[in-house]
Amino acid sequence: MRRSRNRTGAALTAALVFAAASVVLAVTSDQSASKDKVDILIIQPAGPVPRGVETEFTFDIQYTLESIEDGVLTIGFNTGSHGATATSFEEVESRKIKRGTDRITVKAKVIPVDWGDRGQFSVVVNIGPKREDSTWRPLAFKISGLATAP
Repeated sequence: MRRSRNRTGAALTAALVFAAASVVLAVTSDQSASKDKVDILIIQPAGPVPRGVETEFTFDIQYTLESIEDGVLTIGFNTGSHGATATSFEEVESRKIKRGTDRITVKAKVIPVDWGDRGQFSVVVNIGPKREDSTWRPLAFKISGLATAP
């Protein structure tokens, strides 16, 4: 299920910022005490991507969802849209997921940005419960830096 950027709203942005605010933008995750896990196995294109040019990424993702029956996997980028910072992520894709371990491929389009000394252009993959209110928080997430080139 694809969500438009306009429908994600400030509540989701706030949840993603909360999830990412205290991590280093490289390959980082929050799943140490949880049975729920998510890993980004493959990112294509693998090399530096041109900043300012819309790029379609393909992500090969493995997840384990154990704490709930049904959930959602989301992909977001720190594009700086709407005045956001390098640690603010905006969701661009989502998929419904079920309890268990699975491997899925998700494509997402984004215009990469150069954060300079303020941070690195990155992707975040979250898994969590279906959204029912504005207090959504991920059960596990993975952040990976993405190289950009002029």
